[in-house]
Amino acid sequence: MRRSAPVGGVDVEAPLISAAVKALSNGDADRALEILATHRRRFPDGVMGEDREAVRIFAMCRAGRDASSSRAEFLRRWPSSPHAPKVREACSPDGR
Repeated sequence: MRRSAPVGGVDVEAPLISAAVKALSNGDADRALEILATHRRRFPDGVMGEDREAVRIFAMCRAGRDASSSRAEFLRRWPSSPHAPKVREACSPDGR
């Protein structure tokens, strides 16, 4: 029997996203990526998926990982996102 994903919502999902942002701002991109992976597993269709993916791209850049396909997918899915300008610049020398 397949278990359904937990019900998300901003109140439930935001602490994970906030923890990832905090880890990233503290210079720990790998920890941010771990937290974001947890969010993705727990809330694959969560209401904060757009935020998660933007922060994941920023963390990938900081960790020195190739984020080009993730960046392209983000911009395809959310071209009008408030995160789009920073995502477009992510991993560029000035956008790190």
